[in-house]
Parts: sequence; structure tokens; C-alpha cells
Amino acid sequence: MDYGKIPPQAIDMEKAVLGTVIFESNQIIDIIDLLKPESFYQPENGIIWNTLVDLYSKSQPIDVLSVQENLRKNGKLESVGGVFYISELTNMATFGIVHHAKIIVQKFIQRELIKISHEIIKESYEDTTDVFELLDNANNLLLSIQNALTGTNVQTLISCQNSILKKILEVKSGLAKSDEVLTCVPFIKFYKNTVTVIGAKPGTGKTAFILSSALKQAEKGYKVMVISLEMTSDRLTARVIQTKTQIFAKRLISGEITNEEYDTVKDLNLSENVLIDEGIGVNSQNFKTRLVSLYKKYRFDVCYIDYFQKIPMVGKGSSVDLQFNLMETQICAFAKENSVAMCVLSQLTRGENSGLESLRGGGIEQGAQQVYMFIDENINETKNLDFLSIPVQIRGRIKVNCEKNRDDSYLGGEIYFDKLKQVMMDWNLNPNIELGEMVEIKKSEFEIF
Repeated sequence: MDYGKIPPQAIDMEKAVLGTVIFESNQIIDIIDLLKPESFYQPENGIIWNTLVDLYSKSQPIDVLSVQENLRKNGKLESVGGVFYISELTNMATFGIVHHAKIIVQKFIQRELIKISHEIIKESYEDTTDVFELLDNANNLLLSIQNALTGTNVQTLISCQNSILKKILEVKSGLAKSDEVLTCVPFIKFYKNTVTVIGAKPGTGKTAFILSSALKQAEKGYKVMVISLEMTSDRLTARVIQTKTQIFAKRLISGEITNEEYDTVKDLNLSENVLIDEGIGVNSQNFKTRLVSLYKKYRFDVCYIDYFQKIPMVGKGSSVDLQFNLMETQICAFAKENSVAMCVLSQLTRGENSGLESLRGGGIEQGAQQVYMFIDENINETKNLDFLSIPVQIRGRIKVNCEKNRDDSYLGGEIYFDKLKQVMMDWNLNPNIELGEMVEIKKSEFEIF
């Protein structure tokens, strides 16, 4: 590499790791997910590692003779140093194989960062370079390191079956959580590794659904990230406080509350498991990088994006629809790679139609596991009425259509959206209590931000 320096490397540790596995084959179990052939500085060591993995995956014995024979059969024995080199490796067998493997990975990452940095520096000096494309390219190059580390994940049906059985036993014994994540509505469930889309028009409770579900999930021990591109963290938190105290969010934001109400808010014990990112600076080019960096720092189980069409489109040469499609692919990949349940909120196009084609931006539904539509069928007859003036039979009544569900035949149901408390629940749990004395509440008091 440049600057007359030797690239970061740990050749002796590469030999020690290979020799340890050849000498004691069961050691490969502890490091097989850490190392890839490209992790090794010396190409011949990468070839030998690939041979060890190949023998292990075929349940064949790993020893000096079997390694030599496999290399000879593939015409690579002499290119890696011959019989002598393979035998010599076993003399370097050692303890602490996991520690050595991690150092090999660290050296690989260092080499890749140096290479990428050189490329970025070279392009940065070019006057003709589009800085936004350069930034996007830099993000992709950095992500390529992660891709190189994870590699492919090809599994046999038998190994997948064993993985499912293992997960079932862990869930039953309490050692792991189920992939199924409950929401504030019983018939809407999220699943880790997948994406759920909630489509709705303004005023139908998208944000209330997020907050009600996030609080429920936090109580169950899940860590929840809300990426709010529409509201500030203060306004979202005011909504949460409103659900718990019935003090309207608008009054909380303006500070127009009584001393007694102030004490009530101060004594609230809000969850540390709900995190809010205001999405400042996020755009179509750095969106995946933002997701990855947030996850690495906070390790959340559930992530809400409120809402998808608020993500600014930047860059040249791509249409808005293509950029939306790219982000949809990135969201799905992120959910799978990190075992996160993703919920993406989407605005609907104007008009009466509320099917999949009405999702603005296009493409977000393609990789989704589930797509739900929130529909207020009574919006026209109630839009000029105070909430408590609406007949209880239709007050807060939101219809949910399940437009797509890959794992279930359930088609949806009805939910109750209490605009005063800013909470959502199953329609069957709606109190539907007629007030003895009608309390007049002006819309401005509980205006939705």
C-alpha cells in the first residue's frame, strides 16, 4: 500500500488459527462465523480456510491428510505451499483461537478502510466529482466491508429446521423472545426480520398507533426506535404524556398547564426502552447508513419510520420512484440482517381508493411481509364535529384492511382511536360510555400536530 508502510496483518495468527483447526477440528465451530477467505492477508491461507469450511460443511473429518487430499483434488495443494506447509501449520496450534480470529478480522477491516480511504481521497480531489454521489459512494463502500464480513448465508432445509426447533425451545424455556411482536391491537402483529407497512390518510391515528404499540412493546422488554421525520421528539413525548395523563399535547408544548398538572407530569416514569430519532439530515442516499449506525449504538428490536414519504430524495440520475424502491430494498435487507421488526408508515394518495396502489412513493409494499390500511369511513360526516359530539357507534371507529399478509389469512378488523387520549385499541375494548353531561371540547384543544 501507499506511504511505504506494510499493510496491517497478523500472519502468525492466521497460521495459528488454521493449525489449531487442523489439529483439533471441533475448534472451527467457535470461529466459522467470524472468518471468510478474504479475511486472511496471505491468499494461500484464505484458500486453506475455505478448504476447512468445505470439509466441515460436508461433515468430513478435518486433519492433515484430509486437508491435503482436498487441496490436491482441487489442484491447489502446491499453490498454497504443498504438503510441508500444511504439516507445518499444526506445529502452531494454540489456545485462544477466538481471540486470534478476532485480531485477523480487525486487520482485515483496517486494510479495507485504508483501501476505501484512498479511493475517497482520490475522488475528492477531482473537481468534476458530484459531492453527493461521492458521499453515497463512500457510504456504499463502508457498507461493503460489513457485507464482506457477513458473506452469504446459504442454509439447507435440515439446518433451518434445527434452527427453528432450537428457537422454539429457547422461547419455551424463557431464554429468548418470540419473533412475534405484539402491538396495541391484537390482530396486528409484527415479526422480526420483516417489514410491516401501515398506510393511512392524515388524522386516522398513524402516530397514535406507533406510540400505543411502542409503549406496550417497551413494557414487554423490547427496545423500540422511532424515526420521526414529521414530528420533533418533544411533540411525540407530549403525545405519550397525553396518553397517560389526558393533558392535551398542545398545552404541554405551550406550557399552559396548572401546578398540579406539572407535578403529575414530573412524577411520570416514562420508559427508557423507547428511543426517538428526529431524522435530522437523513435522506435517500444516507438512509441505510443511518439505520445501521443507530442499530449498532442502541440494538433495538422494533423500528418505526414515521413516515416514509418524508425522507428527502437527493442525488442525480434516479427518479423518485427508483429511489423509493432502493430504500424499500435497504429496509428489508436491514430487517433481515439485524433481526429487527420494521414498521413503515406511508401516506395514501388522494381519492377514494385505499388499496396497495394508493401508497404514495410506490414500491414500499413489494418487500413487506404485511400491509395494513387504516380507513376512517365516517370522516366526511364527522370532520366538522367535536370528538365527544360524534355518536358513540362511530366515534373513533377506524377500519383496518389487511391488503397483504404472507403468513396469515387474517384480513383485518376495526380499531378504536381515542383522539382525546391519543391511544388506540381493539374496537371491542372501546368503552362506548355515554356521558351523562356532554363536555364541550373545542378542536383547537386537542389539535393533532
